Amino acid sequence: MWTSASAFVLFLAATHGLSGQEREFAAYNCAITPPDGWQKMTNMPPQPGLLAAFGNADRTALLLIVVDDHNKTSGQMDDRFVSEFERGVESSGVGKRVSGRFIEVAGIKSYERLGNFLVNGKHASIIMQAVPADGRLYSLQAMRFDGQAGESPEIRRALASFRFIRAPAVPNPTYSSDSAAYRTGYLMGRVAGVAVVIAGAITVVIALIRRRGKRTPATPPPLPPSG
Repeated sequence: MWTSASAFVLFLAATHGLSGQEREFAAYNCAITPPDGWQKMTNMPPQPGLLAAFGNADRTALLLIVVDDHNKTSGQMDDRFVSEFERGVESSGVGKRVSGRFIEVAGIKSYERLGNFLVNGKHASIIMQAVPADGRLYSLQAMRFDGQAGESPEIRRALASFRFIRAPAVPNPTYSSDSAAYRTGYLMGRVAGVAVVIAGAITVVIALIRRRGKRTPATPPPLPPSG
């Protein structure tokens, strides 16, 4: 995974500056407003479920939208789903949970996870919000390398800006956590976790390259011949 992530660096060279403008994803019935000055990472290599990625200027923070519409779910968010989701996230290499709680996102019962993990030798703090709607799982993720992701006001504002363009189909409360329709939490956790691990690794590599470039002194021009 790390070799692949390093090879993807060139794909992230292209970015597009934003000014706190809302970004709509009509095909997935959702929209979000990244923080002011954050850049959309373009030419991203294909990754299952990754809808968009945004980063701040110094690459110390990252915002991702991951949508899993391959593994379908119909049940409401509950303890059984969270348990399976956590197993999937941890198996992807994101690390163990620090805390978790049920929340509401766009009026839908959702799950918020705070955690820490090591990516390419650097410690990162990550916040995930898992939102079941339209038979999919929307995973809103933010990562920080210079502090706690959940304590960043701009990250919190960006997550709170997430909305559905039109009213989504909400999970069916009649499904039990034992139903086949709801035994996909582990797979959905894997999709969400792999996306953030790869994106985090790429971000670290880019940041290191930029820092090394700044430290490299310019080569002085050769002296003219004496004489």
